[in-house]
Amino acid sequence: MSDHPRMHDRVAGSRLRIRLSGEPGVLLPDGSIVALERRAAALLALAAIEPGISRMRAATMLWPDSDDPRRNLRQQLLRFRKGFDRDLLVGRDTLLLASAVVHDDEVAGSDDRLLAPFDYADCEPFAAWLARQRAAQRQRRVDAARRRLAEREAAAELDAALDAAQDLLALDDHDESHHRELMRLHYLRADAAAGLAAYRRLAEMLAAEYGALPSAQSETLAAALRAGSSDRAQGDLAATPARQPPARPSLPVTLQRPPLLAGRDGEHSAVRFHWSEGRAVLIEGEAGLGKSRLMAELLAGAAGVVSGAGRPGDAGAPYSTLARLLRPLLDGGIGALTAPTRASLVQFALLPAQASAGAGP
Repeated sequence: MSDHPRMHDRVAGSRLRIRLSGEPGVLLPDGSIVALERRAAALLALAAIEPGISRMRAATMLWPDSDDPRRNLRQQLLRFRKGFDRDLLVGRDTLLLASAVVHDDEVAGSDDRLLAPFDYADCEPFAAWLARQRAAQRQRRVDAARRRLAEREAAAELDAALDAAQDLLALDDHDESHHRELMRLHYLRADAAAGLAAYRRLAEMLAAEYGALPSAQSETLAAALRAGSSDRAQGDLAATPARQPPARPSLPVTLQRPPLLAGRDGEHSAVRFHWSEGRAVLIEGEAGLGKSRLMAELLAGAAGVVSGAGRPGDAGAPYSTLARLLRPLLDGGIGALTAPTRASLVQFALLPAQASAGAGP
């Protein structure tokens, strides 16, 4: 690229922006985009997300089978310099983005995961790193959608809250709570039909993916939606032209957000203490006491955690609970599954057959 007669004019004295989500590339000041090849994009991602990463670590992650990975790294840095008439990365023993290079962290698109188009099965250390970063990226977006939903709902802006709930579901449609948020917003908007349609989609997903039924919490909300639909139908039969629109329904206390968890400081402290000592912890109690909420509070924001839950009907579907626990790994979560491991799990019916061709290292 450096031999292009106008490249120097296109980049001289201006900042360059690197895009790593979606289609990786370097955005030039004139608005054009220079696509990045696989390892070049990976190297920029390492320096952008882990500034100060050692050269040796980056080199061995990207060229694990090379006799001289540092030489491969030097060659890539030289290609950057020749291609853009400047260094994109700087540092003697570590790697940082140059001061005139900016990382565009989030870019919308049909597939806007970090380094979305590329496969790094031949760079296993980097593939594992990338899986963790993609999981963290998705969690940031989930957290942002949850915050937006809570803020809009608190402001009684239910249409905007519904948009946030739909975004949340789009980020992860295998999380039952995301389906439930959509059901809740339809309930609050007095649209029982749409809420029940969301419930049916949840039930179909659970049956198809896990051979399981919706949780008791989802069933309770579905019952509230059915009751609202019945009340609305009876009201319509008695309606007159002057009838006022129905008041916004209140949500059953067990389903209000955020649910209240009080008086559990002792349990929090005890679980965290035993975890810090490397012990397993069993939480048991009567149904409805808040065990699931307590675990959600304990795991909130925790790194390196994969969680799963049993559902009604799991007893009639062998390994369905285990398959649900493995799903985040299949999707590129913590400690993402390698292709041979996925194939083995498919062979033993612990994951659906299409998982063997799924994304991941």
